[in-house]
Formats: sequence, structure tokens, C-alpha cells
Amino acid sequence: EAAKVNCSLFFYYFGCKEELYAAVLESQLYPLQLSMETWEKNIDSLSAVEQLYLYVDAIFTQQRQQPFVSQLLLNELIYPTACGQPLVQKYLDQSFRCIHCILEVGAQNGEFKPGLPADYVKIIWYSVLNFHIANTIVNDLQVLNEHYTIQCVDMFLNGIIQKTF
Repeated sequence: EAAKVNCSLFFYYFGCKEELYAAVLESQLYPLQLSMETWEKNIDSLSAVEQLYLYVDAIFTQQRQQPFVSQLLLNELIYPTACGQPLVQKYLDQSFRCIHCILEVGAQNGEFKPGLPADYVKIIWYSVLNFHIANTIVNDLQVLNEHYTIQCVDMFLNGIIQKTF
């Protein structure tokens, strides 16, 4: 009623509330999936560090354009639904593969310190980004503290980058 939409149209296009929710979630995740595809196309032309910054930029861009997608993702992680969980899992799998590949490439080409435990590094990486995402959920969504997050990313990279003297 609030949307002034005929119920017949709703059921014609979506069938049920769950399918509508899945369509909303999918539309919110689509820009992130496009970012992953862009990353895959540019993987050979960028250093691992540049790829990590590209990833962060994609997160910031997504947050500005769709500030509530983080809340949808978080809600789906805490209270998974039959229609939303597969979509979120697909996105997370894609994201984890992306970061894992960046870390592998960085280790292979000597950008990152040798012998880094990839699983622990990924946990720290996502902790830095989750701080930014949680900050945007808890605080004013219009004011993103991107500068602070970039400083955290810089500190993270300082810990894993192979120093050459």
C-alpha cells in the first residue's frame, strides 16, 4: 500500500516476498560483482598493492552508491535466509578468491614478505575493511571515514610488503 503498487503486479513479477527480497539483494550486490570482474580484467596490469587499493576503492564506491548494502549483508550473515544466503555466499566466495589471488601474486612476485600465512593475512585484511563498513553502519552513513581506513590499509600493507634496501 505504501508503495502504491498493485498486489497483482507484485505477484506477477516476484511471486512472493522472498523473491522480492532476493531481487533487492541481488541488485545491491551486482555493483560489487562488477568490481570483481573489473579486477579480473586488470589483474595482469597492476601490482598486488595496486590491486588491493583498487579493491578498497570498489568498497568505498559501493558504500557511497548503496549505503545499505552492508546492512543487508550483515543481516544475511547473522540471520541467513533461504533466498538470500546463496547470493551472499556467492559474493563472499568471489571476494575471498579475489583477495587470495592478490596475496598469492604479491608473494610470488616478491612484493609481499615470503612465508606470510595467507589465511591470517586475509582475516586481518577483512578486519580492516569491516571496521570501515561497521563505522558506516553505526555512524552517519553520509560521512565515510575513508581517510582513516586508508591509513589502516597503509599500516596493513606496511606489515606485509617486502622491504628492499
